[in-house]
Amino acid sequence: MEGKRRIRTKISGQWSEKFLAAVGTWVMAAPSLLGSSLELLRIDVVIGAGLVIVAGFNYGRLLAKEPTHGGAVGLSLVLGLSLTVYPFYYEVSRQMFWNDIISGILIVYISLHNIHSVIRTSAST
Repeated sequence: MEGKRRIRTKISGQWSEKFLAAVGTWVMAAPSLLGSSLELLRIDVVIGAGLVIVAGFNYGRLLAKEPTHGGAVGLSLVLGLSLTVYPFYYEVSRQMFWNDIISGILIVYISLHNIHSVIRTSAST
């Protein structure tokens, strides 16, 4: 049973890291596609690049058969929360507002799933 749980965690971890990287890439590209100010473009690019880097780091750990790094997962959670919150503080278009809110919620959900996996894996070892 323990072996099946580890395989399932590894596979779901790989898919969640790929999904986080895809959302991070979209967050970087969306301001230029949807139209945004230069300041918001910078914020989205920094958050998106951070997500891609964190997802790539954790994906590399999973491929090396190492557990997901809890600090990196926590960083992706903070990036998702900041992406969800900052449209309320800046003047953004309606498209960018909803894009950032939905992207941030997806990131937070996947990050919480990954945190749960990290806790479950560390508790079983």
